Amino acid sequence: MTANQKCKIKIKAVGLNYLEITKWLEEQEQKNTIGKISRIVLIDNAVIEENDVAEIRKFLGEFRRKMTETKTDKALIRMINDSLVGFGPNTTGSNLLLNKYIKKEQSLFFRIEKLLDLQMKRNLQESNLPTGAINLAPTD
Repeated sequence: MTANQKCKIKIKAVGLNYLEITKWLEEQEQKNTIGKISRIVLIDNAVIEENDVAEIRKFLGEFRRKMTETKTDKALIRMINDSLVGFGPNTTGSNLLLNKYIKKEQSLFFRIEKLLDLQMKRNLQESNLPTGAINLAPTD
């Protein structure tokens, strides 16, 4: 409770209890994949490099697969998908910050998927340029 008794913040820590997922998240942190995701989500209209798009899509797919394979509680999986706000600081290990009061559209996974889809559309638009629109340097 705050000093003026107007705001109350409740925090609950829940362990994943799945060593495989925890170790994998720590590896992803060391590879900087999680850092890339966090930076991209913070930038409005972020342009995502093509190799980063593939890396991030792979990360999201593997994370979801690992949760399913380890028989993570379905309610927890849903909460992570719908309420993930960010990943914890790498100084304290693999932490997930969940906020159950946000809308699904505000979750990190939803936002990153939306950004990846936008980048894919940009890439498709750029690749469909008519040949006359591309300026080639003279080849002498």
